[in-house]
Amino acid sequence: MMAEVLVCGIDPGSRGAIAIMRADGSLVTVADMPAIEQLVGKTKRTRISPAGVATLLEGCGVTHVFMEHVQAVPGNGSLGSFVLGNASGVVEGIVAALKIPMTLVRPTKWKKAMCLTADKGTSRARAMMLWPSEACRFARVKDDGRAEACLIAQYGLNSMRAQVAA
Repeated sequence: MMAEVLVCGIDPGSRGAIAIMRADGSLVTVADMPAIEQLVGKTKRTRISPAGVATLLEGCGVTHVFMEHVQAVPGNGSLGSFVLGNASGVVEGIVAALKIPMTLVRPTKWKKAMCLTADKGTSRARAMMLWPSEACRFARVKDDGRAEACLIAQYGLNSMRAQVAA
């Protein structure tokens, strides 16, 4: 008997999310990025929790991870870019340690394929349209990370289907 295909979509960063989807497009898990508070100098900062990410992915049967490829964005500042790059690297390391195949995908590529704009509100609206029974997960403005993780997973699933068909 063949193992169930589970695709994971990840919107990296401390306000991102992780979504796990079956081959039929149904959602198994949608979770905000596990985060912890760390003291940086005299300020508390939110950072991703490596142990939390590993717990979500370990042993759940994910067959492939698709994660948004992050890069520095003019105007975001060097600290913000460093923190996002660090979070992305932590997730990449965890996925590699768990021996799960991974594909990094640029936001312009997956958003174009999913008929989206750069506006995160369109991502939430599209997620509500694709998964109406899960619409409450994407209702708040701050749920854009959840929506984008699901849409990245759907993009990954569509890409895998296209490769098989070719």
